[in-house]
Amino acid sequence: MGRTAEQLSLGARIMQVADVFTAITEDRPYRAGMTTEQTVEVMHGLVENGALDHEVVQVLMTHFDEINEARMREQRRAKREFEAFAEDVRNASADEADMNLSSEKNVGVA
Repeated sequence: MGRTAEQLSLGARIMQVADVFTAITEDRPYRAGMTTEQTVEVMHGLVENGALDHEVVQVLMTHFDEINEARMREQRRAKREFEAFAEDVRNASADEADMNLSSEKNVGVA
């Protein structure tokens, strides 16, 4: 059985709340992120069950809009970085394929 929130260090409790918050609010390939109302309901339910620390969740709720905007901003930034990386990989793969074709054409040419 896992520990209750009160048995964890403050840092672990903060990370736990941040992890749950991010997991339920961000869009995933298989579902849309929860609304503010749904998020508040889930987080408060987890506090009532002893899974999340009340004080840490209260700080999150007090600054919900600011924290959620920062999460969305970072999610957009990460998406742009991933898309740029994926484009670099596609370009490198295409360049490598072109080089392989060129070297195959030159085999036996003296």
